[in-house]
Amino acid sequence: PPSPRPSREALCRPPPCKSPDCLRMADYAAAEGASALDLDPTMANHGRELQSSDGGLIGGLVTMGIILALALWIFSSSFYIVHQAEGMVIERFGKFNKVLYSGWNWVFPFIDQPRSITWRKTYIGVGGQIQDEAINATRIDLRESMFNFMKQEVYTRDTVLLDVNSLMFYRIFDIHKAAYEVEDLQSALSNTAQTQLKEVFGKMTFSEALASQRSINDHLVNQFSKLFLGWGIHVERMELLDLVPKSIGEAMKKQMIAERQRRGDFIISEGKKSAMKLQSEGTMKVRSCMAGHERRQRPPRSLAMT
Repeated sequence: PPSPRPSREALCRPPPCKSPDCLRMADYAAAEGASALDLDPTMANHGRELQSSDGGLIGGLVTMGIILALALWIFSSSFYIVHQAEGMVIERFGKFNKVLYSGWNWVFPFIDQPRSITWRKTYIGVGGQIQDEAINATRIDLRESMFNFMKQEVYTRDTVLLDVNSLMFYRIFDIHKAAYEVEDLQSALSNTAQTQLKEVFGKMTFSEALASQRSINDHLVNQFSKLFLGWGIHVERMELLDLVPKSIGEAMKKQMIAERQRRGDFIISEGKKSAMKLQSEGTMKVRSCMAGHERRQRPPRSLAMT
């Protein structure tokens, strides 16, 4: 009988491969249960081409991502946005270059670097208490800020030991001076305040210090303004928060004794003054009486001539 006519798919299919590699692949497929179509060399080559094209696409995407990330990093290092009432000090190779103020500022990437300044920030806490926080920032606040001077022991003129706590309201007007004119700005402010407070309270008694807090604040503002001017700081005002003697009972006792002693001395001096005045008036009256008596006893002039 005539042989059956082959189908179109059989005619289009390439002849089977007889090479040793193909035979080994056929044996492996028979062991794994794979179809003969999967072991077709033409299909295998096509799959390898697809894999190579996919790998190239992924590599290109990774390269583009790295380049984009590097460009963004360089861009972020080249520009600084400074907010209103802020300032930044820029150094180039460790040397002062310029000061950045509010707005969009451009710098050389990797060459210009901002200088960080250590500062103590004072703010009012949740419970209404004054709290301090040490910060290390590159942006300097140009608004009016507070500086809390820690409690300091000072002696008054009448040797009363006081614990004084004061608060300074200041404003930085020159960023360059604040960053370079003094090594440690907050330590310099604290030491200067301690010296000035000792000098002010050393000239007053305890009672005068209690009654002259406004004049003390004005005096400290004038003195601090002169001293801190070279550091780029303008002092707006000063406030004495606490003025407490170390031993309240002993201080009040000393003050009471001093007040009584002063009143006693005043009364004694007033008594002596009144006594001297009365004695002087008495002496004058005695002298006038004696002079009148002598005139009455003296004979008339006409009788003395006869």
